[in-house]
Amino acid sequence: MREITKPMFAVVFTFFRPFFSPHPTTARKRHNRKQPSHSSSKVSMSIASKTPRQVDSQFFNSEIMSDITIVFGDKRIRAHKILLLSQSMYFKTLFCGEFKDSNASELKLEEDDVDAVYAMLEYMYTGGLAIPLEKLEEDSATLLINLIVVADKYQVAGLSDLVSNRLIQILEKNDSPDTVFAALVPLPPHLLEARADGLAQVLRGNIDSHMLLTSFHSMLDAHGVLSRKLLHEFLTAPKQPKFHFSNGKFECDTPVRPLPKCRQHCGSYGRVVETVVVVGVDN
Repeated sequence: MREITKPMFAVVFTFFRPFFSPHPTTARKRHNRKQPSHSSSKVSMSIASKTPRQVDSQFFNSEIMSDITIVFGDKRIRAHKILLLSQSMYFKTLFCGEFKDSNASELKLEEDDVDAVYAMLEYMYTGGLAIPLEKLEEDSATLLINLIVVADKYQVAGLSDLVSNRLIQILEKNDSPDTVFAALVPLPPHLLEARADGLAQVLRGNIDSHMLLTSFHSMLDAHGVLSRKLLHEFLTAPKQPKFHFSNGKFECDTPVRPLPKCRQHCGSYGRVVETVVVVGVDN
């Protein structure tokens, strides 16, 4: 067999080179894949730098990839089925089941408070509620209560707990209890039962001032379970009798504490007589 020399190999390679070389069009495609366009790179970077909730929030009421329009009252909100069904058993059953609205491009939500539905949809995209914790106005308190109703109806995960915790925080501050009590009166009793324990614990702390409010009594009349829970709180709470300190110059009422506390308040010593601390003067 004749040995192939280098010059001969060069001739053979030159002859067959077109068969082994990539097609010019293919080479250009590979080059294009390696160098994505500047605009697509900017979009990828902008999304990657955001949290999932931030990405969701920018699509609230947006036409981008929207496949459903939610109609309620005088409002029309562009939405996305995949996001709605991921957070609501109601929407999951509706969109994934064999219903007339399953493939519809428009969905009407009727018989619900308009502001509450809007806040619910906004929460599903943003994860938050724009409601203050201090000096709660009547319309904001009513919105919170209506949110509990729509969250229960549409089975929106986490929304009821968020609203309940917000109400408890407001009552702990004791800033606008009258407004909250009045708003709680029309709430369906079964929606308050699951939250009665937490509410009763908070209400017990300021019961003296609450008892002066007509709205507080109306709330207890409307929600018997809360009344029983509140009574249970009083019956099972540790006894903390109040003692009276006085040395003729200074008086104070304070829960029972070790007697040295009397010296801090009055500069005197005291002895317990039933539920009264009688304070004498140091000799």
